[in-house]
Amino acid sequence: MLGLIHLNISSAFRIYLKGDEPYDTIYTSKQLLVTINEGYKQVYHYLNVIDGELVDDKRKQSYWVKDMGRLVSKEIQGIINNYKSITFALDDYDNLQLKQMTKPGNLAIHYDKNA
Repeated sequence: MLGLIHLNISSAFRIYLKGDEPYDTIYTSKQLLVTINEGYKQVYHYLNVIDGELVDDKRKQSYWVKDMGRLVSKEIQGIINNYKSITFALDDYDNLQLKQMTKPGNLAIHYDKNA
């Protein structure tokens, strides 16, 4: 999954940098936004607030927490600090960057009525 996400980001970014037409930049920006957000969701998942309560069951079942967390804690404890550091960065991304991308994401992906 991580390899596929990396390839999608790299390909879109290459087109973004080498695009001949102005629309190349717009289109690949959209692809990058979608790939980053959907990749994040597949690997770590979002936290949701429902009726004022934090819901994290999907995150607890995510690849990062369920599989990588178990592997690090049981098999390769020597990298636990790296795992925690990356987890902190993933949490920070959920708190700041994802919320800032909601409006542009809705416009680019869902073609909101207020274009």
